[in-house]
Amino acid sequence: MYTFESEYAVESESDSATFVLVARPLLSVIEECNKCFYFNIYENPVNTNTALYQHNNLIRTLQSHNILVCDVVQGTDILTRTDIEPLQMANIIFTRDPVITTAHGVVLGNFREKLRSKEVDIFKKFFKTNNIPIMGCIEEPGCVEGGDFFPLDSTRCIIAVGMRTNFDGVFQMIEKDLFGTKNVAVVKYGGDMNNSHCVHLDSYFGMVGKNTVLLWEGAQEFLVDEYKCEHFQKACFNVKFMNIRDMPFRQYLENYCLYKVILVPTQYQIRYGCNVLMINETTVLTQEKEVTELLKKEAPEINTVYVDMSEINKMYGGIRCATQVILRRKY
Repeated sequence: MYTFESEYAVESESDSATFVLVARPLLSVIEECNKCFYFNIYENPVNTNTALYQHNNLIRTLQSHNILVCDVVQGTDILTRTDIEPLQMANIIFTRDPVITTAHGVVLGNFREKLRSKEVDIFKKFFKTNNIPIMGCIEEPGCVEGGDFFPLDSTRCIIAVGMRTNFDGVFQMIEKDLFGTKNVAVVKYGGDMNNSHCVHLDSYFGMVGKNTVLLWEGAQEFLVDEYKCEHFQKACFNVKFMNIRDMPFRQYLENYCLYKVILVPTQYQIRYGCNVLMINETTVLTQEKEVTELLKKEAPEINTVYVDMSEINKMYGGIRCATQVILRRKY
């Protein structure tokens, strides 16, 4: 049993979300980024009015479930700062990535894509201004982004290494006890490193119930190592610190975690079908219509709430990407 040093913590993705950080789209920034959308990590030019409408609808949906929603952009001086160029805020809408909220508390990440590095500074100031404790930060050469992390339960969490998060970052978190769990599962991304639809773990894996998950069909054989955090030493392949080594991802989820796995076909996954947001143990926000129908069929006990994010998807992200949950509670 761990004692949290901060009330801002997330022990399980299936606990009830109570405090969510978002960042409303900055219309002038998007318009500027549209001029060279590929460089700015956009898939296609974005219609600013539609993106804002969809984001506002996401906020209203969260609020309708009694979730406190706070806008990081409105809560800082980002709009008046002269040291931040518009292109450095191209992806500020995706509040999931600059921060990792674990059972131990809020941790500042470190981007591999240096275009986004200013976002960490923005969050750092926001947290300090609002008296939200920062439990730690990732330092070079470590890289960790929030989209690669899932808190599973009080004893275990899962993080992926690959396109954005690296082993150095993961080992920093383990050594400093920033995960706050006894065990940490590491998914080793085994796919195409140029596949922009598999940038983070939450683009090919998603939790939809306390014991039910989504998994992209192409990720079934990705390999998982599980590390014991107690008395951990940085020894990447030392079995002394492992519970599991090189177990296929689906096997780990089904046989070790005892989850029901619902496979998501590639044509739905690339439309962010796995990128869902649990707001409590029986309700999940979805953004892909076919996956929404799949859940109704395969897991009828789960309440699915569809939210259109199609314009925001053009920025290479979805519902979970656009929400940073810094507090969940058990009810």
